[in-house]
Amino acid sequence: MNWVWWIIAILVAGLAYYWFVVVRLGNRQFWKLAAKNPDAALAMFTRESCWYVNQVPNDLERSRLTGPFRLFVPRAGGLIKIWGVHPEHLESQKEFVEKFSRTTK
Repeated sequence: MNWVWWIIAILVAGLAYYWFVVVRLGNRQFWKLAAKNPDAALAMFTRESCWYVNQVPNDLERSRLTGPFRLFVPRAGGLIKIWGVHPEHLESQKEFVEKFSRTTK
């Protein structure tokens, strides 16, 4: 019977890992490149309509948002919060990764 509790604990730990690392952190490759290129990331966040920086309009459906994600951008004075509109932000992330993964190799 003791093994049942171990299996339950392992399942709970696995779900917690999935939630906090995979879901909450988002696309790790994108955020790693954004951290290396914070000015370009901030320019993209402010240019494209699928991103919101430091605030979200009240009339936006919250269930479509992912985030908040945090990024240190010296030009912006420090830490900023970013929300993405799902699924539009996925294409934006893909383009950023394609552009900056070539330049950082």
